[in-house]
Amino acid sequence: MKRSFLVIDDFLDNYWEVYEKALNRRYDTITNPLGTPYGHAAKDDGDFPWDKVRDAMSFGNEEYAITPLLSMFKSVNAEQGMADDRWIHNDLSKLGTEWSCIISLNDVAAVDMTGTACFQHNKVGCWEKPDSDKLAAAGLNPNVVTRTLVEDTFKEDEWTLTEFAAMVPNRAVIFPAARWHARYPRESWGDIPSNGRLIWFGFFKEAK
Repeated sequence: MKRSFLVIDDFLDNYWEVYEKALNRRYDTITNPLGTPYGHAAKDDGDFPWDKVRDAMSFGNEEYAITPLLSMFKSVNAEQGMADDRWIHNDLSKLGTEWSCIISLNDVAAVDMTGTACFQHNKVGCWEKPDSDKLAAAGLNPNVVTRTLVEDTFKEDEWTLTEFAAMVPNRAVIFPAARWHARYPRESWGDIPSNGRLIWFGFFKEAK
């Protein structure tokens, strides 16, 4: 998988409309069709801008196509951010997710260096979830490596920040779902959707 990290500004044509929708949602834990829970989330209206995602990924290739899998709003404030059961993570799931798209809906970058970051693990050396077969072939125990990565989810000193996109309103960030990433900083910010981390995210895969 390519080590891509695309940042596109002025992504939504109807940004203010989407922003108002997101502000007025009720945020709770909801599940995807396979039962995986997503905290601090809210359902959207099924109108994620998949055409724009496809155009950003195609680089002019008219035959390029994607398959949307899931989209929803997410709001995380400072208190909720510290209560999460993981921080640095990947977005792989049984849905078959290959790519993630995060659209920033709040202008909080001026408050601090806040946004979305990708990381590489210092000891394991991986910037995406490692393949178990490749680890075994290299003489490494996949279970031990996986346990190390999970245990280090909150340990920022064990990771190197490799890419960062500030939370600018109407900015989209697209990257492989296997990439280790997180909101940055971990503590999040604010106390309500209008001054915390407010995003619209979607998962998709490339059409075969």
